[in-house]
Amino acid sequence: MYVNGPPHDGVVLISHTQGEAIITQFNLSALHWMDWDMPVSYRYGYYAGPAQGSPFFLSTNFTRSTSVNITLPNPQSETAVYYILVQIKDKYDYMIERFLPVDVFRFNATQEYIQSYIN
Repeated sequence: MYVNGPPHDGVVLISHTQGEAIITQFNLSALHWMDWDMPVSYRYGYYAGPAQGSPFFLSTNFTRSTSVNITLPNPQSETAVYYILVQIKDKYDYMIERFLPVDVFRFNATQEYIQSYIN
């Protein structure tokens, strides 16, 4: 008798473990996830601080895309740990989650930066 289980044997990679809010693009890749009940799909998001409460998802829908770019918002303090979230599920919605911590530094736009962006 077969009992459904979550997707397995995959990895989640991130391009940076730290970066500046608003500026740094974090590239996430969910690779090599397998399941008897293919296809596997993904949903990407983050927690601004400890993984409590509801995460912010880039989309409410799951996608077959194995990579995505995320730009994170300014933290309330000068630096904060955000938790990148990847949910991986099979066609019967059996899901597993992976979390990756990233250090995010506050973006403080200078007058010169704003001027260079406008020009």
